[in-house]
Amino acid sequence: VYHCAVSPDRKLIASCGSGEDRNLLIWQWPQAAVGLTLQGHRRSAVHAAFSPDGRSVASTDLEGTLLVNDLGSGSCTLQRTLHLGAAHTTCYCQNDPNLLCTAGADGFLQLLDLRAQIPAPAQRPASTVANCVEFSTVLSTRAAH
Repeated sequence: VYHCAVSPDRKLIASCGSGEDRNLLIWQWPQAAVGLTLQGHRRSAVHAAFSPDGRSVASTDLEGTLLVNDLGSGSCTLQRTLHLGAAHTTCYCQNDPNLLCTAGADGFLQLLDLRAQIPAPAQRPASTVANCVEFSTVLSTRAAH
């Protein structure tokens, strides 16, 4: 398991795995039972984040691809390759569940407005590899490393 994320209501846990399945498991807590298996990554999923409203989960993989899944239906609502190499992390804007940011091995931050599903111009921070990102106000990066 590469990463685990907890839903805002603390009832679900997303785990990113490796191996042949390359899937994302959504666990029900505290039952410790798999409620959903989300597929679609061609390489291992390495990071996941729940939307602030708990309706969707975003995941990134070693290929640089972002998937967004609706938790009500389990369906993939967005699949897009955003990075050259691994997409190390993703996060939702805490103030707006429609804004999502990814950081990748290519050193770029990608900001998406899920309503438009068109990425904004990539932002390159000072480092050569972007490992994590977090932001909490609309269109403002709070931290990137």
